[in-house]
Amino acid sequence: MKTLIKDYLPNWNDDPYSQSDKNTPGLNKFTVGIFLYAAFALALVEYLGQPSKFLKYANNHKNVISNFFIQYFYESEFANLHQLIWWIAIIGLFYFLIPLIGIGVLRGKSHDHFGLQIGISLKDYRLYLGIIVLMLPLVYLGSRNPAFQKTYPFYTPEKGNLFPMLFYWECIYFLQFVFVEFFFRGFLIHGLKKNLGFSVIFISMIPYTAIHFGKPLGETLGAIPAGLVLGAISLKTRSIYPGIAIHYTIGLTMDLFALWQKGYF
Repeated sequence: MKTLIKDYLPNWNDDPYSQSDKNTPGLNKFTVGIFLYAAFALALVEYLGQPSKFLKYANNHKNVISNFFIQYFYESEFANLHQLIWWIAIIGLFYFLIPLIGIGVLRGKSHDHFGLQIGISLKDYRLYLGIIVLMLPLVYLGSRNPAFQKTYPFYTPEKGNLFPMLFYWECIYFLQFVFVEFFFRGFLIHGLKKNLGFSVIFISMIPYTAIHFGKPLGETLGAIPAGLVLGAISLKTRSIYPGIAIHYTIGLTMDLFALWQKGYF
C-alpha cells in the first residue's frame, strides 16, 4: 500500500506530466483559453444555476414564460426538486457539454485525452477503497453538526415519501458528480498538464475549493485535500472514473448519514 500511495506523489525533480522546456512556454493559446473558459464557466454556473436569480425578472414581466417559470420552480409540489434539476442542468452545460464540444470540434482532440478513457489497474482499487473507508467516520462525525444536517441532502422528500423519491434524486445527483469531476479533474487537469505539469492539481484545487463556499466550514476545508487527492488520481490514471466513484460514494453517504441523524431511518 505504501508503494501504491508513493506512485501518486509528485517527483518534483522529474515531472513526467510536463512537456514544456525552454522552447515551449508554460502558457499558449490553448492553456489561456482553458483558464478563460474556466473563469466564465464558474461565474455562469453560480449566477445562472440559481433560479432565484430570475425571480425578480419573472415577477416584473408577466407573460406565459414567466408564469410557467414561477409555477415550475416555486409553486409546484416538487418545486425544490425542479430547482435542483435546473442547477444540475446548468452545471452539465458549462462544466461538461461545452468543454466536450470545444475539445472535439475546436481542437480536434480525442475526449480520452481529457480523462474519459477506461483502463485502470485493479491494484489501484485498494487505494480507492481505503480512501472511502477513511472518510466514512469523518462523514459520520460531520453529520452530527446541525449545519451539515441543514445542508444535506439538497433534496429531502417527506418522511412518508422517502422512497422512491430519494432514489430518483440520488440518480439525478450522480450526474452532478460526473460533470464536476470532468470539469475539475478532466478538462482542467488534462488540458493543462502538458504545459504546467504536476502543478495542475494545485491549480484545479483552488476553484474546486471555492465552489464549496457557503457549505459547512469543515466540508469547505476538506475540499482542499480532497481536490489534491482526486486530482492526483486523475493525473496518474488518466481517468476521471475513479474520482467519480469515490466522490459520489462519499456524497451518497453524506446524504444517508444526514437523513439518519434527522430520524428518517
